[in-house]
Amino acid sequence: MASGYGLHGEVGRCFPFFIDLCECMLKADAPEQCDDYREDYKECLWHKKQLARKYLVDKEIRRRKKLGLAIPSGDEDDNEQQQ
Repeated sequence: MASGYGLHGEVGRCFPFFIDLCECMLKADAPEQCDDYREDYKECLWHKKQLARKYLVDKEIRRRKKLGLAIPSGDEDDNEQQQ
């Protein structure tokens, strides 16, 4: 939320990213110097990168199922460490 407070009175989930962006903007000579902070803040708000990645993963899973290929469980690192 714009006030920095979340729905139940605690600090909003994106407020720390907003503060980082504001601090950068105060110190920067040009707004472009804060593009990384702006990108982090926008990702926190809208999750576009996360959703795009999820779409690609889901698409790959559907492709593998269609071809009858194995679908990794995501626990490969755990399996390798146990052996």
